[in-house]
Amino acid sequence: MKVAVLILVMVVFVILVITYPFKFKGAVHINALENIGFAVIKVLNIRLFNGRFKVNTDGKFSFEKEKNKKKKKNKTFKNHYFLSLSKRVDVKKAELFFNGGLEDDACLVSMACGYINVFVLSIFAVFMSKYKQMKTFVLVEPEYDKNRLELTASGVITFSLLDMFLSAVNGLCFMLKERGKE
Repeated sequence: MKVAVLILVMVVFVILVITYPFKFKGAVHINALENIGFAVIKVLNIRLFNGRFKVNTDGKFSFEKEKNKKKKKNKTFKNHYFLSLSKRVDVKKAELFFNGGLEDDACLVSMACGYINVFVLSIFAVFMSKYKQMKTFVLVEPEYDKNRLELTASGVITFSLLDMFLSAVNGLCFMLKERGKE
């Protein structure tokens, strides 16, 4: 009897772990006038990536913290896997903070901040039509006495191990279909 209860508890635990939605948090801050930025990626409140980046005059990014190079995988599998996973993802929160200004032209600053506010709210409305539980926050502040252009965005998305597994199976099926055609 004890063994049956132990097995039942283990099965319930495994099912809960597989269906538990994991949180994926990301945030980016960009200062366009100084060509610098900062990015953070977290899963389960564990930082996977944390680093500063600069934009060179050529328009190329240079990160202060190097990433580990991974083996190249089949792009069709990877593309199909992430496409399938993106359909299973649930967006919980999206935030945007914008601070921009010019010393010389208050009218242009007001118009630009208004356009940015309307554009961001329109994008968030599209997301909110798909993700009903999504929380949003937008703060667009004009600066009339300083030259400033800063943008900070953050968001939280969730998905479960089951979603990842089903997306991998879907990607493998697609890859096998493509090999069968050749």
